[in-house]
Amino acid sequence: MNRPETGRAGLAVLLLVSMTTGASAQTVGWQTGTAADGQIVVKYRVWERVNEDGVEVPLIEYVSTTTTKVSKESLVALLKDPARHKEFMGDRRSEALAHPSDNEWVIYSYYAAPWPFPDNDRVTRMTLSEDPARKTSVFSLAAAPALLEKRSVKRVTFYSAEYTLEEKEGGRVAVTLAMKMSPPNKAPLWMIRSAFPGVGADILGNLVKLAGRKTARTP
Repeated sequence: MNRPETGRAGLAVLLLVSMTTGASAQTVGWQTGTAADGQIVVKYRVWERVNEDGVEVPLIEYVSTTTTKVSKESLVALLKDPARHKEFMGDRRSEALAHPSDNEWVIYSYYAAPWPFPDNDRVTRMTLSEDPARKTSVFSLAAAPALLEKRSVKRVTFYSAEYTLEEKEGGRVAVTLAMKMSPPNKAPLWMIRSAFPGVGADILGNLVKLAGRKTARTP
């Protein structure tokens, strides 16, 4: 299978990196934009926090939402398959290291970053919670770097993402992706801001597109 286009999606993955509880005293308001011809709404802010070493680094937060006719079952099936995460995340590799239970996975991902940014990898624990009454499925991912020995590239030390799928009337599904991240190295805030709102829409858009292909093949 061909590797997906990187572009803004590649930047999105690059930003999925270490984060600690320390935060800069600086505050900044949220901005809202649209992408994919208005089909995806992105609420975002790019500011700074103080990391564990006392250094100010960019802090990127965004929430992307869309509504699609792609089946919820196809979206769930795609998210349950860690080997396919690279297809919508833009990673070079993604694989399941462990599958402790029906609703839990340990995932390894490797991102080959464009120059001058360093390659990085991450180990995440993904859990699935479903609420039949509300017709929702929520995939939550959080970094678990200690679950695999360090390799030759920088390891993500904290990473959070949450995919929420909610069935709506008329066979439609509301899809939300919430992200919170900092790049591995110091990067100009203007450069990161210039990539929004598009960069905040790419992963969600790729996910829906891939799941839609599966739906189209289903008899």
